[in-house]
Amino acid sequence: MKAAILFPGSASGTGATWSSVTLPHVKKLLASILLVSLVGIACDRGTEAPPSEPAPDIEGTFEAEISGKDLKGAGLPRTLGGTWTITFADGKYVLEAVDKPFRVTEQVAFTAEVMNIDATPAPVGAFNCYENGKRVTGDGEASGSYSYELADDEITLTPVEGDEPCRIRPLLLERTWTLP
Repeated sequence: MKAAILFPGSASGTGATWSSVTLPHVKKLLASILLVSLVGIACDRGTEAPPSEPAPDIEGTFEAEISGKDLKGAGLPRTLGGTWTITFADGKYVLEAVDKPFRVTEQVAFTAEVMNIDATPAPVGAFNCYENGKRVTGDGEASGSYSYELADDEITLTPVEGDEPCRIRPLLLERTWTLP
């Protein structure tokens, strides 16, 4: 069986000629085109961005020991040293010294890699962060970000460099917290 296929180029100057080819030639040509297409599709799959991981649902109360030395560096009385808890629930965290009069609540949102603290507007009991003598807690300038690592019954918080304007908060948050 023969089929007619239009091939580009001719000696007649028209730009195209008709040529007769056999069916096996057509099958080989179509198989080659299909193979090239499939290879292209397979190669393209490697360049796709991986799907983003969903943010974990982090809730619960973790605890850590915070020394009087750390507290003094934060400008807080050394007498607040001891066991502290951080509770994540309902889009916020609550940080408090166990059996002592200190409690901070701030809005928080987790992504797959970062915990973002939103200090706009500052919730009651938020850190009083100052920059060059100016209180910045209420206008959003005190918002910060922390990378976190979850392992078994622990969460480790580390401030993201350049994204934590409050000098007090990292002195308290930057550590490994454990489920009791």
